[in-house]
Amino acid sequence: MPLLGLAEQAWLSDVWLEQFLVMGVEQLALIQPLSLHNQLVIENILSEGQRYAKIKFQFFSDSSAALDWLTRSTTHLVESLEYEWQAALPPAQRIYRNAMRELWEVGH
Repeated sequence: MPLLGLAEQAWLSDVWLEQFLVMGVEQLALIQPLSLHNQLVIENILSEGQRYAKIKFQFFSDSSAALDWLTRSTTHLVESLEYEWQAALPPAQRIYRNAMRELWEVGH
């Protein structure tokens, strides 16, 4: 993802945040962007939103950890959501994620 410019930051603050808060989301798990700049921008916008609604948000290195946090480690639910997540990915991205997961499992 390219760096979030001023126009994107303004849109996130002025349009997206307002619509997001109306949804009543209580927890938000985010996968860490490659850019620290983008992560800081997103953290700042979400922190701004916390003034208006109680939102717990956290960044994670992968979707499995994010799902674990969201579901409080309910194994069946995590597996179901992970399957749904993987099925929605384009094939090339699915292959990459599966390869990375296998490498991680071998290392642990």
